[in-house]
Amino acid sequence: NRCPRVLQHLSNITGDVELIPTTLQSNYSHTNIGYANMTTVDHFHRDSVPYVLILLASDMTNTIGGELQLIERQHEEAFRLIEQYEGKVPKEFVRSTDYLGSNSCVFMQGCRIVHGVTGIESCTEPRITVVNSYMSSNPFVVDHTRYDTFRKEKTGALEFAMHKMWRSYSQIHDLGSGKYPWPTVEQVVERLNKSIEELEQSRDLLLEKQSDRILFYDTNKKQMGFFDASPVPLNKK
Repeated sequence: NRCPRVLQHLSNITGDVELIPTTLQSNYSHTNIGYANMTTVDHFHRDSVPYVLILLASDMTNTIGGELQLIERQHEEAFRLIEQYEGKVPKEFVRSTDYLGSNSCVFMQGCRIVHGVTGIESCTEPRITVVNSYMSSNPFVVDHTRYDTFRKEKTGALEFAMHKMWRSYSQIHDLGSGKYPWPTVEQVVERLNKSIEELEQSRDLLLEKQSDRILFYDTNKKQMGFFDASPVPLNKK
């Protein structure tokens, strides 16, 4: 995640975003493994981090299934389609992404695109992907890092609080970066208020006064659900 060459290359792909590794170090990288006869390798969902780089670490030449599918609609519409068709969304709404072979990668904003991996009918080896997580170095962008997905992790609360503290500090530090004329008291207070909002949101999420839960579709139960929670009907958010 920290390799400067990789970060620069991925940043160039975005066009205007300078990427850095996610501040949630426990989610720097993880591995997904799919086996034959799995009905679904990965349910339709959105990611809890802004950007992901997915590396295919196995040979899928003789694999039937295990396709990465993206639903080309806004996430609200995508989940409506998923529920309407009970997970079998018509091909006209779906883009299947083919890897170019072992060690090839897919780079995506999984937080904004509903996606999943189909079941595997047969394969000569497990489907293995390594997923690295990234975010923008700009502390003012909309924050797509979610806490609820990692709530049950031992390090989740502290890591998320540190993430929000980084955004809060960076927003204040930006005023003294030399990019602007010396700020007025009003400008400093305005920026302080914005910085405080970040910390207050972090506190309220940790205390469960707010929720940043995101839905996924449970293929087995044919219901929408939240991560680490029982499936619920789509209209009960």
